[in-house]
Amino acid sequence: MCTTFWAINDAIARLVVIFYPGLVLFWLIIHFRIEHWRKAGKRRAYATAFLPWPVTALVLGFSQQELFAYRWTMPIMIVALGFVALAWSLVTGYQASREIPPRTLIGLAEIEPERNRQPLVAAGIYSRTRNPVYFAHFLVILFTAMTTGYVASWVLVVVVLIGDAVMIRAEERELKARFGPSFEEYMQRVRRFVPRRPW
Repeated sequence: MCTTFWAINDAIARLVVIFYPGLVLFWLIIHFRIEHWRKAGKRRAYATAFLPWPVTALVLGFSQQELFAYRWTMPIMIVALGFVALAWSLVTGYQASREIPPRTLIGLAEIEPERNRQPLVAAGIYSRTRNPVYFAHFLVILFTAMTTGYVASWVLVVVVLIGDAVMIRAEERELKARFGPSFEEYMQRVRRFVPRRPW
């Protein structure tokens, strides 16, 4: 049973390394050309942004032998903290899902703001962090690195931190334009990434 659990954990870590970089590229494409996509339409936006995803997944998938050839032995305390990170991620993700609808989560409020109007979300988990979804994703990736020790997983932790920082700033520009002073006041009041308290 224990061996099966760690085998599943290992497989999840591999899948995250293979598939998550494409998700980062997807959102970078959406966020950095938001005015263009509003004119081009959501179908073209999603189709174009999706293109790098299977390409990166195929390249990384076929490079698994090299990608996962190196791993560090993680101290038991680091592994334990990895499970704390996973629990925090699940709680944060659940709390975020209670505050925003799926249409907002997939970017429709950003691409089609006139057709998908939404108020500034500042309740629940959004009163403690402005980006709970990014934070939850980051914690999952951190969990895979801390529990497997794959060097590739730790590299992804760094890549996602940088990618999130870039995407969040791009999102903030769009939200400032959409919500004006109310969003600027919200920015001053609520942390960008790590919540003030876990739960």
